[in-house]
Parts: sequence; C-alpha cells; structure tokens
Amino acid sequence: HNTMHMSPVHYINLVRIESACRELMYSKNSIKNVAANAGFSTITSFNRTFKTMLGISPKEWRENRKDNNINELKRMVFNGWE
Repeated sequence: HNTMHMSPVHYINLVRIESACRELMYSKNSIKNVAANAGFSTITSFNRTFKTMLGISPKEWRENRKDNNINELKRMVFNGWE
C-alpha cells in the first residue's frame, strides 16, 4: 500500500479495467465476455467498477473509443511506480 499509494484491490481492479478497455477498443466481444476475460466474476461487478473508475459505462466507453485514451488509464494504474 505504501509503495503503490493504493490498496492491492484497487491496483488489481485498475489493471483489470485497463485490460477490459483494450479489449473493448480492439475487439467486438460482448461486454459480458470482456468482463470475464478481465477477471470479473459478474457483469454487475464489472459495470460498477468500470463506471466508478472511468465515470462512464463500458458500453459508453466502447461507443466513444476514438475519444478514449488508454495511456491516461495507464498513468492512473502505474502512478505509484513513478
């Protein structure tokens, strides 16, 4: 926690959401499959975590992917490593 400036659970969720964002951007997999591939056991948990972290739903993020920036998300994930 002291090194990363966040809890381990928060870090894991950020990494999972980054993975999901890449899949949403570059595949046509269903959001349910994206959630499972990112390690979320339920679509509800995935949607809630995604919206909490990014402020929009996975569906909205996919629809606006040209405006989304994975590098910004990576800065959030790896902020504690700098």
